[in-house]
Amino acid sequence: MELGVRRDAKDRRERIIAAAATIFARHGYAVALDAIAAEASVGRTTLYRNFADRYALALAVMERRIEDVAAIADEHHDRPDTFLLMVRKMCESRTDYAALANAVAIQHGAEGRQAIAVLRARMEGVCSVPIARAQRAGLIRSDFAITEVHRLTMMLAAGATEWDQDDRDREFDRALRLVMEGLQPPTAARKK
Repeated sequence: MELGVRRDAKDRRERIIAAAATIFARHGYAVALDAIAAEASVGRTTLYRNFADRYALALAVMERRIEDVAAIADEHHDRPDTFLLMVRKMCESRTDYAALANAVAIQHGAEGRQAIAVLRARMEGVCSVPIARAQRAGLIRSDFAITEVHRLTMMLAAGATEWDQDDRDREFDRALRLVMEGLQPPTAARKK
């Protein structure tokens, strides 16, 4: 019976994180936490049992994004193009993530900025092996540094806000192709 209770508690926690990602993206960081609880179909007490405050919940949302990207790295660990798949996933939520990270940094000052720096370092760690694999395979240039992952996703995601929903996937694919061609080693880019 205890296993069932733990599984149920885990499911509620996952629903809260998913709801928070949706509600923060839709209404911003200052949204009433009751709206997140309602979206997750849990009570306020359950929300606070899982997350002490808005800050803890926001960090959990951002950590989930890293876990989602890491899952792609794990699932496609043997493919040289795994990093390209990861970039797509990172950019899907980049606009929302950037707004949330910015709000956390502003609202929580040095502590918030430090937390964001830790999360960024974790994302870079998740990307390091797939980047090295792509570099060895000649898919991306050897001078592409892990610290440029953040810049890359910011550029791609910023353009996504310009397109309406119907065109977003097609335009994003085009933008991703252009960027990835730019990341190819110079000899590979000239062969095309």
